[in-house]
Amino acid sequence: MPVPGDYDGDGRVDLALFDRATGAWHLLQSTAGFRTVTLP
Repeated sequence: MPVPGDYDGDGRVDLALFDRATGAWHLLQSTAGFRTVTLP
């Protein structure tokens, strides 16, 4: 499920995908690059 938003606070839209099967967020941020975050 794509969820675009400004996740790094730089005023530009970043791409985020939520994987329901794993509960992981995959983020492509304009300042930090690609990262995966899994919330408890």
